[in-house]
Amino acid sequence: MGKAILCYEIMPESIESVDLVEEGLKKLNPGKIEKKPIAFGLSAFEVTFIIEDAEGAAGNTDEIETNLEKVEGVGSVKSMGVTLA
Repeated sequence: MGKAILCYEIMPESIESVDLVEEGLKKLNPGKIEKKPIAFGLSAFEVTFIIEDAEGAAGNTDEIETNLEKVEGVGSVKSMGVTLA
């Protein structure tokens, strides 16, 4: 089968945790991390994962979202979309 692309928006808990969140996200080995300024020093992250779609991407999204929520300093995780590559 092909590959699936999963995109998430990650919001840090506070301005102080932006760098901590960025380092934690890098440890999850995503395909891409994009830092986007929001306001007053706070940034959100758009994180993209590329996974095998052998049994459907849905089974992997829960695990990925759980790992994203466990990153120290993360305030919220929002799924932005899933598509086939």
